[in-house]
Amino acid sequence: MAQQKNEVQSLLEKAMFQATVADFWMAGLELGVIKTNQRDEASPKEVCSGIPQFIIGVKGLAGFFGTSVSTVNRWKACGLLDDATLQCGKVVIFELPKVIEILRVSDKKNKFNVKS
Repeated sequence: MAQQKNEVQSLLEKAMFQATVADFWMAGLELGVIKTNQRDEASPKEVCSGIPQFIIGVKGLAGFFGTSVSTVNRWKACGLLDDATLQCGKVVIFELPKVIEILRVSDKKNKFNVKS
């Protein structure tokens, strides 16, 4: 704590043009302008605010993404969409924000979106 006060005091004594980036960073922390535990990423609900929460059926999901039904069936069969799928009998409901997140992450993992 004493060391930090000494650093702040030395920062106050410096001329503005002599300050380094670290000095400005420390001043920002002291003034509360910079917060160290703040995340810049938006939550999935903020990103997906303009789209429906759920989509019913494989055809509905294929229509939303503009892909073929067989592509969505392939994603579902290989287990890629298991975390975002609710199924009761023949009725399949997809949680769209989760599907988007899964496809976004899996597209970065490998070429063919296969769950590893």
